[in-house]
Amino acid sequence: MDPIQFHRQFNSTDEYHLHDMTGKNVPSGANPGVRLNTQFCTEEEERQLIQEVQEMMNTYGVDHVPSPIIRARYSMQLEHLGLDDARLFAKVNMRRVTGRNEGKAVAPWLYGDSFNKTELPPTMQKIAQRIATCGDFKVGKLRDVTLNYRHSRYFRLDPHVDPLGDGENVFILGLNSPTVLTLSPTDQEHRTEEDEIVQRSYTDKDVDCLVPRRSLMHMCGAARNTWNHATRQGCAIPYDVEPAPASRSRNRKGGAVELDLADWHGTPANTIPREQERFSLVFAFHHPGVKLFPSSWMGGENY
Repeated sequence: MDPIQFHRQFNSTDEYHLHDMTGKNVPSGANPGVRLNTQFCTEEEERQLIQEVQEMMNTYGVDHVPSPIIRARYSMQLEHLGLDDARLFAKVNMRRVTGRNEGKAVAPWLYGDSFNKTELPPTMQKIAQRIATCGDFKVGKLRDVTLNYRHSRYFRLDPHVDPLGDGENVFILGLNSPTVLTLSPTDQEHRTEEDEIVQRSYTDKDVDCLVPRRSLMHMCGAARNTWNHATRQGCAIPYDVEPAPASRSRNRKGGAVELDLADWHGTPANTIPREQERFSLVFAFHHPGVKLFPSSWMGGENY
């Protein structure tokens, strides 16, 4: 068990799914605090969870890119891909449900000290209980559940650190599609040009975590508190379709160009295809028992 966090030791599954920017596996000694449990839910549970997420989105979902100006900016960031009328295919939007009071719709389970797990839909309750009792993780009270929906293979998530008040242990359950989450140390200068990021990531010290469908990614310590996590915009796999429908961009030969965004894992040569839609559930738990911080895992931060 981890001597500070009390979770299971890093293992070969973690090492297999973590790549550095040369495409090499990240050994336990260099792991910033990421654990990956594959097949954490069944196909039937995935179906039930997606249904629950969709129902919550219909009632409490908030557009994450509500402004046409912001939407246009994200769309323009696809222009570096070199396809005619690329912005037609951006279809940029992300919807989210959270119990945190952000001045918009608030999920009934609320947030933080007021969190009420009995307000979660039944399958979400089951997954939260499984995380807490599976034996791989030592966690305190559940403090936050956030639901995310992305479509059109546009899974972009800008680099950020979740609010520390969410809880020390952050779990991400990915549904319906694999993806790659990229962790970047905040003490490194981050690239800002899209054409550089798509080829070289945010920094040379980044760590890519491949999150297969129905897998659970856990972040604690440095990975959760002092490293950004993100999903790159994606690399393009264009292909031609004949004849060219009026609704699709036309390439120079007159055929249709379909923009197929994919992840890459460690190096751009190692592409990971995306499905059309991805749902993710984020569960944040407090640290168990007494506070042991500040610690080296927290980078000296108190929580």
